[in-house]
Amino acid sequence: MESKLKWRIALFSSLLFFLTAAPIFGIVSEERKLNISIVGSVTSKNPLYNPFVVCYPAEVRQLLLNMAESPLQKENIQAQLQSSPTKIEDLLRLEIIREEEGLFYLNFPLFTEKDEALIMKVAEKYAKTLAENILSQKDRINELLQKYQPASVSKEKLAFIAVGCLSLDFGALDALAENNYIVHQPEKPGGNRYVLSAAEVTEFSLKEIYWGGHSDSFDGIMFLTFGDHDPGTRRYGFPDILWGLERTLSAGLPEQYKKELAALLDDRVNHLVKQTGEILLLVKKAPLNFEVIQKSSALEEEYLKFILAFLTKIHYVEQKGEAYALAVPVFGAADKAMLEEIQKIVQGEVLAWAGTYYEKIKDELKDISAVRHGVDYRETFNMLWHYFFGYTNKHLARSGFIYDTYQSPEGQKGYLPAVMVTK
Repeated sequence: MESKLKWRIALFSSLLFFLTAAPIFGIVSEERKLNISIVGSVTSKNPLYNPFVVCYPAEVRQLLLNMAESPLQKENIQAQLQSSPTKIEDLLRLEIIREEEGLFYLNFPLFTEKDEALIMKVAEKYAKTLAENILSQKDRINELLQKYQPASVSKEKLAFIAVGCLSLDFGALDALAENNYIVHQPEKPGGNRYVLSAAEVTEFSLKEIYWGGHSDSFDGIMFLTFGDHDPGTRRYGFPDILWGLERTLSAGLPEQYKKELAALLDDRVNHLVKQTGEILLLVKKAPLNFEVIQKSSALEEEYLKFILAFLTKIHYVEQKGEAYALAVPVFGAADKAMLEEIQKIVQGEVLAWAGTYYEKIKDELKDISAVRHGVDYRETFNMLWHYFFGYTNKHLARSGFIYDTYQSPEGQKGYLPAVMVTK
């Protein structure tokens, strides 16, 4: 029992140490100045069907930037990929490029610096209108949020997740797809489902553009962080901490036993995260003192102390006297009807907005690379939507309706964690 406890304590000490790990958001290359990302998931274990692997070589990223300017002939592409392990056949296999009448075009939304400048200008203009429409529903949404327990979590934090993430990000993508405005998680070669995108790395500020949801589930409990992708944002929450830890540990492991040890570590970490989720669900019911938490969780005293200290340091809970109170949104089964009603309200505003402005936006963005290359506009708008709802969230946060992370006294600048029961 003692050796098991020491292992658990050591692992939590490691988690605290790796809090400075940078967030994972696609592949970033300052040299080639291109960021590759997806909306969806890559489930195939075959690297030939992994867009991150195929697009990793610097030559590929430079080629894609060059192609954004104009379509290229096969010989030109082969010459640019001469020293790259990725060849033209790989790009065609993953439908990253396509051939038409002897020329090869981009077949996914890639935004150059020039594109992004125009997109951000248009997004900020039309997002303000959407934000105003959502704010007209503020009283209805706040009335629904009043039902949430415990009261230790502010309405602004609840709205940040319920409106900003679950409604404008996760929920709106489904609603827009159902109404044929976007393609959401289309099937790709290898059995994967995603929309691939790329954006040239620029000096444009992404601060307060809340558009990034990172999530992972453990035994029916989903941990997520939602926020901006400003270079200065460090997400000290789950699953980002685990991703950083996994990346750091695996990088130092010898190949001869990396797979086996990584699997063992993954099992241990998953077990700890599940226990953490169970503790958060306990304090969701009401602020509880240490003795009550220990009795309900049946965890060893020292081990529980480390978990609670860890959760306090990353601002998932806060101590109020002898009790531990919830400090971030944790949504359980009892909150499902409330969240669905909020989503319905927000999605109604999104669809009304899209019905009015979708074609106007398409016309104003007719000169961006993806449109000029004839990429399916529904895939392009999937990525454009992130700019629009990101700016919408910026307006909503500055209005005071949803949480303004940059006014956060807890130090969670640029993001907010949350937990959801999904089982």
